[in-house]
Amino acid sequence: MLPDNLGYLFDSGLALTPSKAAVLQGDTVLTFAELDARANRMANVLAGLGVGAGDRVALLFNNDFRFLETLFGAMRLGAVAVPLNIRMGDEALRYVAEDSEAHVLVASAALAERGRALASRIPAIKELIADGPAAEDVLAYEPALAAASPTLPRRTTAFDEVCMQPYTSGSTGKPKGVLLTHGGQIWNTDIMRKALMADDTERALIAVPLYHKNAMVGAVKPFLIAGGSLVILPGFDAPEVIRAIDRYQVTYLTGVPAMYKMILAEKDALARHDVSSVRFTMCGSARYLKS
Repeated sequence: MLPDNLGYLFDSGLALTPSKAAVLQGDTVLTFAELDARANRMANVLAGLGVGAGDRVALLFNNDFRFLETLFGAMRLGAVAVPLNIRMGDEALRYVAEDSEAHVLVASAALAERGRALASRIPAIKELIADGPAAEDVLAYEPALAAASPTLPRRTTAFDEVCMQPYTSGSTGKPKGVLLTHGGQIWNTDIMRKALMADDTERALIAVPLYHKNAMVGAVKPFLIAGGSLVILPGFDAPEVIRAIDRYQVTYLTGVPAMYKMILAEKDALARHDVSSVRFTMCGSARYLKS
């Protein structure tokens, strides 16, 4: 049975294998039960700040598992997650955050200072949660989660409720917010799971940005809904990808053509590491023009 709220997309893994690894990042391993509890804690933190259904929560993250628990936590409240493209310039990023009408901004440790600068320029943002040391104008991420309850009453979510508001790149004008619904995203996730024939034995490696659809549609959503595991790298580095495949016994990768070209060029690293666990890959986010 599929959930009505995208924030609960790993219900099957939680019910069947709660102690299995859902997310692996460096030496950090989160089981399905731990990911669920942390998503609930984040939902309770946000609720304590006044966030409710329909409110926008902006996410300023590099590749970090905290992006996922913040994303799911916001959705569980019925709030709308706004993933920010950290590769945008400051003015474009400010425009997107302001246009989204987000009142809360959540940032990773690596982007805490940029988050502080961004929040200071947008009067609508009343609260900044950032991973790292506490400060007068920042709610420290981990202490806030630790103080919050790991349980959350489950609300009924309508099919057409908006769950995410990613923005276009702005290549033909200002970036535009795209309203994605819980029902549409659950349907899309289930279709992708079936198309990829993903199951609970898979380990998907993510080296592309988590805020981008390549990662979300090509790995995060279909593999978590299938009860599989995610291996998160901070970014793309061909030798590191090869090492991670060996270390975590990765079965699947998603990426762009240039990434695979660079991986295949690392002949020494490929000879030193066992990459035979890879069962298949997906390639996207590229455009080919005929001359």
